[in-house]
Amino acid sequence: MVSVDHYAEIPSIIKSKLAELFLLIAEEEQHIEHRRQRVAALPDFEPYSAYSRLDRLNRGYITGQQLRDFLAENGHAYVLESQCTLVVKYFSSEEADCHGIRPNAMSYQDFMQLVLPCCNAGVRAAACQRPPHRTCAS
Repeated sequence: MVSVDHYAEIPSIIKSKLAELFLLIAEEEQHIEHRRQRVAALPDFEPYSAYSRLDRLNRGYITGQQLRDFLAENGHAYVLESQCTLVVKYFSSEEADCHGIRPNAMSYQDFMQLVLPCCNAGVRAAACQRPPHRTCAS
């Protein structure tokens, strides 16, 4: 049996660019996780209420358009719907279609993956255990 060093077959420029990509991803993920923890630690943040505010029609999913509308109403009118749709697509679970949720739409479980911290179970649990707030349709 011949041992093959697959790593040696990768050109050095590819190794370098791949390493840069991994470092960038690590830095950005750390930044995003920190933001998630800060939001989840806010005493008035409760994930289901936030989700309900975006899902104004109570359809059980959020689209890129709904995310875009929310951002525009809260001072971020420059964000494109295509950017919001990309976020929704990225966080939309594959099994969503099996549960009658539109493709490229976020369920509540998907939304929780988007907004809640992954690395701080205590902060995540505290946010999930808060009582829901009443949300308005506007």
